[in-house]
Amino acid sequence: SIVMWVFVAGAFVIPTLSDRVGLRKAFFVPCMFATGVFIISGAFLVGTPLWIVAAVWGFAAGASPIAFVIPLEMAGVGTALAGSALGIAVTAGYLGGFVGPLLCARIAEVSPVAGFAFGGVCYALSALFFLFLKETGPRVRAAQ
Repeated sequence: SIVMWVFVAGAFVIPTLSDRVGLRKAFFVPCMFATGVFIISGAFLVGTPLWIVAAVWGFAAGASPIAFVIPLEMAGVGTALAGSALGIAVTAGYLGGFVGPLLCARIAEVSPVAGFAFGGVCYALSALFFLFLKETGPRVRAAQ
């Protein structure tokens, strides 16, 4: 539960910093990659080190709400298509939220460490895919 409690703090702090700095990728990419690394490392830790990793993992995962801002800031979406863009993003998130744990559980039955690795790789892949998007933050829009 420490992951989720600290996620709440991260979900306030990281997107707010992203707004203040005016960049999205600079926060989302390192935070999601770090989350993936911390998930995998959680498979090998116990006691206080696990608590620390879980807290950092939760805080870094707090960058995930930034993914809901990007579609609204993309050129061509605007207010007319904002609902559709967010609907697609949320649908993809729900699909991943449904299928991901099922796959992870099946993998963890074979090898618990592989289950952690699957979850960590999913977060790291989101960071990798995010690299292919254009930066959309307010600083970028103001410069255009």
